[in-house]
Amino acid sequence: MKNIEITENIFEHFEKFIPLSENLKSELAKRLKYIDFKKGVMVLNANQVCTESYFINKGILRTYFLKDGKEISEYFCGIDEWVNSPKSFMQRKKDIYYIDAIENTEAYFINVNDLVFLFDNFPEMERYARLSMGSILVI
Repeated sequence: MKNIEITENIFEHFEKFIPLSENLKSELAKRLKYIDFKKGVMVLNANQVCTESYFINKGILRTYFLKDGKEISEYFCGIDEWVNSPKSFMQRKKDIYYIDAIENTEAYFINVNDLVFLFDNFPEMERYARLSMGSILVI
């Protein structure tokens, strides 16, 4: 029951930006995986390539880097936001960013290869990416 609720929540999020066909819903349901993180868990270590992007259903994830041995918080992501290490995720190379859970967090994640599949097979997904990112970048 919990996964059905969360699936509907994420579909509602997508539908704020694009219409979802039944075929796209089916593919999203196959490719999005549920995960939860306890407070303090390291989600991504900077020594790893980021291969997943996380959609937060509940909780907060923090992205940070180390400078002179100190943690410098870059940004915090909460409900209905995506988080990853963008350069690492897109270029499939290590980057400077760590991601950790600063409170208990429930999320969905998608693998970069699954996202590429969706972009290649569902043009509306590229529109979703452009429109949803635009809501973040608007000043």
